[in-house]
Formats: sequence, C-alpha cells, structure tokens
Amino acid sequence: MNWSDIRCKGLTTDLMIAKLDGEVLLREDYVVVRTPTSPSFWWGNFVLFEQPPLPGQVTEWERIYDEEVREVTAGVQHRHFTWDYPDGRPGNAQEFLDRGY
Repeated sequence: MNWSDIRCKGLTTDLMIAKLDGEVLLREDYVVVRTPTSPSFWWGNFVLFEQPPLPGQVTEWERIYDEEVREVTAGVQHRHFTWDYPDGRPGNAQEFLDRGY
C-alpha cells in the first residue's frame, strides 16, 4: 500500500501525525502504525487495511496486528484496526463484535 493509495483524507492526516512521533510502515496490503513511546495510544498503534473486513478475516487481522504491533503494545488489552473506505462501509464487522470488539 502506498501513500497515494489512501482514499480517506482523514486517515492521511492521521498517518502524517503518527509519523511525527512513531512509525508508519507501508506493507503490500496494509499500513502499520506504531508509537513505542505511547503503547496504549489507540490512534498511535493500529493496522490500516485497504478494504473493510471480509467474512473469516478476523483471525488474520488479529495475527497481523500481533506480528506487527504487539511488541510495542505488550500488556495493552486492545487491538486497533481500521480500513480505508470513505463511504463508511462496515464490511463483516459482526465477527469482530462477536469477539468483543
């Protein structure tokens, strides 16, 4: 995923601000945001995906978060995901709600 791929201007701003005090890592299918100086900061430690979640993706998204962000947020009891879909489409969010998100 490249900076130019991000459609939601609000997310672009969030990423620019996150980069000032943390790390913004562009991966092929997602963006990782980590703020080692603030492990419990929700908008400083998250994974941004290109699309809303599809059925069955909750486990994959949790795995990606754990591999990419968990070392920075050790001891923090939440995972934070977002997706770049300006129309607000929730995708298959029910699986996340069923797990207590």
